[in-house]
Amino acid sequence: MKFEFVVPEINRIIDIAMVFPSGWVVAHELQLAGITTEHLEKRTNDYRELGIDTFWWFGKSADTKANRQWAIERYVHSLSVKYELLDAQIKNIQKGQKIKSC
Repeated sequence: MKFEFVVPEINRIIDIAMVFPSGWVVAHELQLAGITTEHLEKRTNDYRELGIDTFWWFGKSADTKANRQWAIERYVHSLSVKYELLDAQIKNIQKGQKIKSC
């Protein structure tokens, strides 16, 4: 697993990339800022052209009905993250505390 994985061919950075020994890459994109379904489609297609599969996680302003519907139509599921809980967990880890289940 690699954080902020650079993809120079398309000038993008994957939030979390799972890179398998075969070379297969699965991108996990945590989208918090508002984004249109057109932009989601473009970015997804950019990754797909390089053989990268993508999972979108929506939070904050990106967690809209339109984006969730786009993900359901494309992937048969929609992934959301409660960023406030995630951010609190990260701060606890940085303080040396154990992760609490959400």
